[in-house]
Amino acid sequence: MGWQLTEDVEEFRTAADPCLVRDPARSTLLLTISESIRVNGAVVPARFGYWRENETAPVSAGFVQTPPLRPLLGPMPDRAARELVPVLRAAQPSLDSVQGENACAEAFAAEWTGRSGGWRVSHQVRLFRLAELTPPDPAPAGRARLAPPRVSAAPTPRGPVSPPGPSPST
Repeated sequence: MGWQLTEDVEEFRTAADPCLVRDPARSTLLLTISESIRVNGAVVPARFGYWRENETAPVSAGFVQTPPLRPLLGPMPDRAARELVPVLRAAQPSLDSVQGENACAEAFAAEWTGRSGGWRVSHQVRLFRLAELTPPDPAPAGRARLAPPRVSAAPTPRGPVSPPGPSPST
C-alpha cells in the first residue's frame, strides 16, 4: 500500500496511533505535535503521512510536517524511509532536509541523493527518559501555580523586550 498523505490530523491519528503508542518515547514528537494541532489547530495546514507495508498490514511508520519546517520522520523501517522519497519529492521538490532518528533519516538521505553520499548530518538530538522526579532541596522561593489556558496556536506579535525595572519616563 505504501504512503498515504493527509492534512487531516484525525485521519492521521486514527491510522497511526496504534503504531505511535507502541513506543511513545520514540514517537513523542509525532504524538505531541499532532495532539497540539488536534487541540489548537494549525496556523498553516500540516502534512501527515503514514505507511503500511501492504493493504492488510498495520501502519508501521509516520511523519508530520508543519510548514515551513522540514518533515519529522517517526521511527520507521528503512524500506518506508526509501519509499517516502518519491512521495515527498513530488509534493515538495525544494525539500532540502528531514529530521528523525539516525537510521531512518540516513536511509531517506541515501535514497534522496541516489546513494551518492551527497548529504550530511547537520545536528543530533537526544531524548532522555525521566526515571524519577526529585524536588529541589532547598526549594526555591515562591509557590507553584497553574499556567493560564492557551488562547491560540497563532504566534503573538511582541514588541522589544525591556529589562526589568521601572519604565523610563516620557
